[in-house]
Amino acid sequence: MALIVKKFFLLILGVALATGGVACKKKEVPLKAGELSVEEKAKLKLNAISAYEKIVKDYPDSPHAEEAKKRLQVLKPAGGK
Repeated sequence: MALIVKKFFLLILGVALATGGVACKKKEVPLKAGELSVEEKAKLKLNAISAYEKIVKDYPDSPHAEEAKKRLQVLKPAGGK
């Protein structure tokens, strides 16, 4: 009986080691009040890019278009979308 328990224990230990240890979930860190999630920040960035592109397209001669172009350069580095 002790031999069976020992073999079972070694089998479980081997499986645990082979799979990276005990299965664990990534711990979610709660957001602080007023803090945005990564998804929310990405959505805001995309919305800002769209708004600046619209200003540049619809009002190219506006002084605001120049500022929009500068902000687009920061939000959309060369080669990026």
